[in-house]
Amino acid sequence: MPYDAFISYSSLDKAQADATCAALEASGVRRRTLRAAVLMELAVVLGFGTLVGAVTGLIAARFVLSSVPEFTSPPAEPTLSSVPAVGPVAALLAVAAAALVLAALLSSRTLIKGVSADLLRETAE
Repeated sequence: MPYDAFISYSSLDKAQADATCAALEASGVRRRTLRAAVLMELAVVLGFGTLVGAVTGLIAARFVLSSVPEFTSPPAEPTLSSVPAVGPVAALLAVAAAALVLAALLSSRTLIKGVSADLLRETAE
């Protein structure tokens, strides 16, 4: 029988992997649905890492750059401000957070759409 999906698992988790595979087969989840859910999950994980990295970089830059002198002698012209405006940075972070939440919702909705709850219920026979 050809396989539609590959489930990677540890030999210690064989029972859980078998149960997961049986649940997917019983619910009739298609390969396309699984692929879309995995890609959405990957986008959420990568987006979260990017967001955390950006915030960490901004915080580090705020603390470190204030201790680095810009000039060895006073400049002839007034210096430009290198402090980012709070509004645009906050808006960017809000848009990024909204995109991550939307990706998570779409991923879960795509996966749930392909699952029938009646097929997953155990029947006492």
